[in-house]
Amino acid sequence: MPKIGHLCFPIAFFGHFQYTLTDQERIPHSPSGGDFHGKVCVSTKSRHMDGCRSKAVSSPLSFASLEGEWDIRSLNQDVKTNKLEVRKEGKLLFSKRFPPYVLQVLHVAPYFYVFADVIEKEQGVLYVIDQRGEVVKEIPLLTSSARSMAAFRNYLVIATKPRLTIIDPHSWRVTYWDMGQEETRFDQLQVKGDALWVSYVQREKSGWIALNDQFKLIEKHELPSVYWEARFHGDYVYILFEPQEGNKADNAGEMNIFQLRTAQLAAKFTVPKQKHNLQTFYVMDEIQ
Repeated sequence: MPKIGHLCFPIAFFGHFQYTLTDQERIPHSPSGGDFHGKVCVSTKSRHMDGCRSKAVSSPLSFASLEGEWDIRSLNQDVKTNKLEVRKEGKLLFSKRFPPYVLQVLHVAPYFYVFADVIEKEQGVLYVIDQRGEVVKEIPLLTSSARSMAAFRNYLVIATKPRLTIIDPHSWRVTYWDMGQEETRFDQLQVKGDALWVSYVQREKSGWIALNDQFKLIEKHELPSVYWEARFHGDYVYILFEPQEGNKADNAGEMNIFQLRTAQLAAKFTVPKQKHNLQTFYVMDEIQ
């Protein structure tokens, strides 16, 4: 029987390993019976992980993204400088220096949105950059943390703490959305259909929600404990929990795969412990 897919787990320092779902762990009613495959891009110390292959780079990465013809990466040059490099079809479009720490970069034509943690001011700033590398707008923000960014309808949405940050790119007006609880940390974002899906972590629980184009809550799925890492992937949510007490000697974590809209558990397995510490995980793109 065919394998359902691959997960890639970058680990601390210079390694990674892949986990392949078995037939017993396969996701029911998957739109494809093929393997998961695709490009993965993360930073671990001074190496760049590309397609689960490690190669040395001149400076540690703070952010990297490979999306189609675009290659975007931020290099930590020193304690006061990040260098953002943007390539299109392998050719350098521009290189620009920013104060550290560059946490997220999103390309939505005609601009690049760069979220940086201005450490000395204990706040964040969003730089709006054109395709020549010139700063069009600099927007100070109340938070120095950003877990992800997405373009939703006519807005730029940033997963921040303790509120979602919403920016109108026409007026540059900044608004916020929250769940009424200050301890909420918004995490991953996915635009699917007419909804924005957002994962979150609170003091003793976590989960994911869906918002409509008016930023009204239309769905909420709550988990009874705090997750470690989460990723949206199509119609599924991959949730990694820390290993349970008594299993930490052999297991690096507990992976649960839920259906996005029903929160029904589709697959579950333990992540085997490796020589180095588990850092994060990525779901490979799905193909036939």
